[in-house]
Amino acid sequence: MGANGSTGRKVSFGLDEEDEKVTVIEGVKLSEDVLRRMRESQGSDSAKPPPSPRDSHKPPPPFEHQQALRSEQLARLAQRRDMTGLDDLAPAFIIERREGHEKG
Repeated sequence: MGANGSTGRKVSFGLDEEDEKVTVIEGVKLSEDVLRRMRESQGSDSAKPPPSPRDSHKPPPPFEHQQALRSEQLARLAQRRDMTGLDDLAPAFIIERREGHEKG
């Protein structure tokens, strides 16, 4: 199988019907550490109830997240515009006013 004089072994595999994970049935000796971790994970899985839909909050996909950020930003800009009264100003005056702030 590998280098350094290792020999090939016959190993049988089984398929977990519930989780569809591959499980080695025979042919490989597991270390005590691996066996302990397997027992711990089995015990902790059965002790926990399945998460409810409210508990398992998934972050929104990137597009939806970006869209929400843009909406918030537009709302803030509209609020700022309303507060400063820029609605009544001509677009040319707004540009001129902005350029004056950048120079000064």
